[in-house]
Amino acid sequence: MKNAHPVPKDKAGAPGKGAAILAEEQADLFGAAPEAPRTLPAPGTQARRVLALLATGETPDHADWYALSGSWRLAAHVDDLRKLHGWPVQTRDVLAATEAHPGRTIARYWLPADDVMRARVALRAGGAS
Repeated sequence: MKNAHPVPKDKAGAPGKGAAILAEEQADLFGAAPEAPRTLPAPGTQARRVLALLATGETPDHADWYALSGSWRLAAHVDDLRKLHGWPVQTRDVLAATEAHPGRTIARYWLPADDVMRARVALRAGGAS
């Protein structure tokens, strides 16, 4: 190609600025957001206990959590795991009808299978819960 014009290259050696696009921008181009880093709650906290329970593959609801901990604050601890620690805790509303409230639902929580394994590894490496 004797008559071809040279393509300007950026510092990375690729044409234009394509090589300089950050991973976040590339992920956004394909509709995939980068994963949030997952951190462990402090030892001895209720959030750490919830993560340890979810790491067993259990799908607790508020009554289950109350029986284990004496606390009705499961949703608050799940919210901490999501917002403060990056764990993608999933929620499913399930029917829990009573005579007085036949349409009543309650939330069940779980971690996706790959995050169950991540939580197990992190908790093992991070010490006592």
